Amino acid sequence: MLTGLALVVALCSVGAANAASLPVSSGSLTTVRASAPCAQTLSVTATSTTATSSVDVTVPAGCAGRLQVALPDAGVHGQLASASGSVTVPLSGAFTPVRGTVVVATLDGWAVPARWVASSPFSPANPTTVVRSVTWSAAWPSGACADVVVTTTTNQPSHWVVALDTTVPPFDGRTTGYTITGGQAVFAPPGTPVDGVLSVVGSNNGWDTIRAGQTRTFRVCHPDVAVP
Repeated sequence: MLTGLALVVALCSVGAANAASLPVSSGSLTTVRASAPCAQTLSVTATSTTATSSVDVTVPAGCAGRLQVALPDAGVHGQLASASGSVTVPLSGAFTPVRGTVVVATLDGWAVPARWVASSPFSPANPTTVVRSVTWSAAWPSGACADVVVTTTTNQPSHWVVALDTTVPPFDGRTTGYTITGGQAVFAPPGTPVDGVLSVVGSNNGWDTIRAGQTRTFRVCHPDVAVP
C-alpha cells in the first residue's frame, strides 16, 4: 500500500504525464485570478441603531468586485453584483445591531478582512433591550450629551441593559468624565469601562425592568467631546 506521500507523488506524476499529452491551443487559454482582490479591511456598519435589513460597507480604494456579506450570529446575509467605495447592501432579513457584531465578507468569491463598526456608541446589551433613539445635543459649558430612549418587544417585565462603547466616536477611548442623569438609569458596577464598555441599567426604584409599550430614558454627558 502506498504511503500518503507516495500516493501524492504518484498522482502528480500521472497528472503531469496526462497534461504533457494534451494539445494546447493559444486561443483556449484564459486568465484566472490567483490571489484575493483585496488585502485591506472592509468596514461594515448598520444603517440604523434599531432593527434594520441593510448594512453600509466601505470597500477600500483599489478593491472592487462581487461583494457578499454575512452576519452569522444574526443569520442574515446579502450581496451586490459589483461594489466599490461606499455601498449599501440589502440583507435577507432584519437584525438588531449590537456591539461586536460578527461579520464575514467575500469579494469575487475570495474571503477578505472585514470589521464591524458601531453606528452609535449605544447598543442593546441583551436580547430583549431595544435602543429606540439617540439624540445628541451640546452640553454647557462644554461637551456633548446623548438622550437615549429604551424600549422592548417582550410583554413580560424584563431587565434592560444598554452598552455604551467608549472606544468609538465621539468618545474615542475616554475612560473617565461620564455623567448620567434622568433618574431612570445608572452605570452598572464597577461604574467604569470594562473592555471599553460602560453598562447602563435601570435604577432600582422601579425603572430596572421594562415591558412592551413602555420606555426608559437617560442622558449621558461628557465635557470633552463634540456633538457627532
